[in-house]
Amino acid sequence: MMSEMVPAQTGAASTRLHGVVVLSPRDALLATLKDRLARPWRDARKSLAARIGLAAAGMTALLVILGLIVGLAMFVLAASTGRARVLNEAALASAELTSSIADSRYYASRYAATGEPGEIERARQTLARAKERLELARERSLNTDGQAVEAMEWLRYQVDGFENELGALKNSVSRYGPSASGNALAKAIDVSGEQLAEQARPVEKRLAGASETTAADVSSLGWQLAIAVVALLVVGIAITVAGARFVTRTTSHSIREITGAMSALAKGDRSVAVPGTAREDEIGEMARALAVFRKSAQDLAALQEEAAQSAREELVRQEVERDRRVRLMHEVASQFEHTVGDVVSGVATASQQLELTASSMVATANQAAQVTGDVSRSIQQSTGSMTAAAAVSDQFAASIGEISQQAASSAERAQDARRIVQGADAIIAALATSTSEIETIVGMIDGIAQRTSLLALNASIEAARSGEAGRGFAVVAGEVKALARQTSDATGDVADRIQAIQNATGESIAALRQIAEQVHMLEGSAVAIAQSVDEQMMASKELANNLARAANGADQVGYNMGQVSETADSTGAASAQVLDAASDLHRQAEVLRGQVDDFLGYIRAA
Repeated sequence: MMSEMVPAQTGAASTRLHGVVVLSPRDALLATLKDRLARPWRDARKSLAARIGLAAAGMTALLVILGLIVGLAMFVLAASTGRARVLNEAALASAELTSSIADSRYYASRYAATGEPGEIERARQTLARAKERLELARERSLNTDGQAVEAMEWLRYQVDGFENELGALKNSVSRYGPSASGNALAKAIDVSGEQLAEQARPVEKRLAGASETTAADVSSLGWQLAIAVVALLVVGIAITVAGARFVTRTTSHSIREITGAMSALAKGDRSVAVPGTAREDEIGEMARALAVFRKSAQDLAALQEEAAQSAREELVRQEVERDRRVRLMHEVASQFEHTVGDVVSGVATASQQLELTASSMVATANQAAQVTGDVSRSIQQSTGSMTAAAAVSDQFAASIGEISQQAASSAERAQDARRIVQGADAIIAALATSTSEIETIVGMIDGIAQRTSLLALNASIEAARSGEAGRGFAVVAGEVKALARQTSDATGDVADRIQAIQNATGESIAALRQIAEQVHMLEGSAVAIAQSVDEQMMASKELANNLARAANGADQVGYNMGQVSETADSTGAASAQVLDAASDLHRQAEVLRGQVDDFLGYIRAA
């Protein structure tokens, strides 16, 4: 039979099905959110790491909020700063417009009086620059200040009318020249410009006031941002300190209690109570581990008591067994004394005889080794002398070879030096030729400078004859004459220096030729030295070979005597080993006899 859902209450958000409350979707969602919000606090109760993580999450959230606030404030600050900059540019453009209108009025008046085309062009260019600056400020103000944009559009319209009046003045003067009608137009332009300037000043003041207000707002916003950042930092520090105190308060006290229980347990108090076993965090795990350790210590104490009882029983059993072994050992000692005593006495007698024989062998071997050692040392001294002589001869030959190489190298270097000196001689000769050519060119330049000076003098005379009209040409002629004089002075200085270079070049050529002669002589000497050194090296090599053959023969004789000496030494060593073995055997026999006596005494005493 299908069950029926009956509302528990009119308007209730839940229903009851067979005694079980079924939540509505809204209540289920609220319950889920509540559980998720409470989960970090439950985890913090179960773990120190969760507590620290919760504190770190709080600090992270605070830093994120601080970053968002700072970012938003910086965005607003940047927008306000941009608006202030645009308003400032608009105010400057308006002020420049006022100044440009005054300049245009001045140029228009001059144009009407003189008819000079440059005056009207300067008026129109000045007004065009101000109009362009005003248009740029208007475009940048489109998203900042609607009233400022409207005012600048009105100014632009008025400037267009003023520009048309300048065009009318230009047409009149260019057609009829300076006239009464042109002067009338100039006066009308002056009046219009004055009115336009008067109308532009309020706009300029309003834009300047708006710029100052925006700058004050930017400054105030900066202070508010700084105060907000400092406040959030103070709150963050306070939360950090509070979190640290909370973690310390909830953990350090419990850790001190567990430490006290550990100390008491280490001193042997196995009945101490372990606090904090009901906690769900890491401290609770430590407390439960300490409780297990206390239980293990109690079990160990019980086991030690049982082991002590077993040890006492084993001690009684061992005492009975010891008495039995004592009786048995007394019987064995008596039998051992009769059996081993005769053997020990025989070994001691034989070892004494062996020791005497070995002493005689050692003396004979030492005498033979001494004789062969004297002969071997004499041969070794002779061999050492011949070897040293051969080594000295080899060193002498090597030194002569090195000298030969150095002499050959010196000859090659002398040849290289001769070639280098010849190359340097050719280069310096080319340098002398080049300096002669340069001297010719300098003479040509000096002649040109003198003719230029003469032409400048003639030009000065002609300019003086022309009067006021030739004044500018006279200045140019004077400059040309001064330049010609400087050129003449410079060419004279260059000629002197070239003469000095030619003198130094001649001296260098003479010195290089002397060096070439000396290098050629040095080359001949180096070749002769190299030939003499080669002959000396061949003779020294022959002497070294003869000494080496003599040293090898002496080494062979010394080696044979060394073999004889080693044989004698081996015989002496073997005899000494036999003597040592005999002495050791005799000592061991005496020790064995003493040990047997001690053993028997110990056995009987036991």
